Amino acid sequence: MVLHVVGALIIREGSSMKITLEWWETMAPYVKSTDLAGRPPARAPLDVDVVFAAMIDPADRIVASQVRYNYAKPTCWSIWVVTSTVLAHVEIEYDEECYDSTAQEVRQRERAQPVAPKLREAWTRPLATISKLQFGGFSPRLEDFNRYDNGEFCLVDLRVTFVEGEQRQTFPVGGNQPLRDEEERKKWDSFVLAIRAGAPSPLPVEFVPSSRDG
Repeated sequence: MVLHVVGALIIREGSSMKITLEWWETMAPYVKSTDLAGRPPARAPLDVDVVFAAMIDPADRIVASQVRYNYAKPTCWSIWVVTSTVLAHVEIEYDEECYDSTAQEVRQRERAQPVAPKLREAWTRPLATISKLQFGGFSPRLEDFNRYDNGEFCLVDLRVTFVEGEQRQTFPVGGNQPLRDEEERKKWDSFVLAIRAGAPSPLPVEFVPSSRDG
């Protein structure tokens, strides 16, 4: 399969591209942000669906995701999706504040010019080529973490190393920010477990202290 980037649009060569209602509904929970400082959850603009649709095999099953939404101008959507076979990442910027699917739809209804997306990053890597996971630390879930019956924790600051032939590539994955509530922690747990489930076993895991400011 050959992908071409034309401006901010990725086109799959040799096949027609179309965002169907089924794809839109399937993607909805995986491209939606959690509450941000009292703001309601937001859904990424359609451009994000287009890029993922171009990169992910329609037959592949999406199982988990992580969404990082910066609503200050420029709006930035950075999303990682795990399918049954690949890890995919899309990062798109808009020169506008709080630009999400609702803002995009309002512009369409008013026949206003849409905000042009700036595609900053888009890639997929097979889960089967993962050679190592690195974590920067862990985050206790409960205040009484030291009790033997309440030792739940989250692994944080994830980096994934892929091997393709003689090449090794390491990517920071999922965003480097605190997990603020139980919903975010559960989504993060599902995301990490999905990556580990699709990677070869046994899988090397390392802890490498990292700074959240880096």
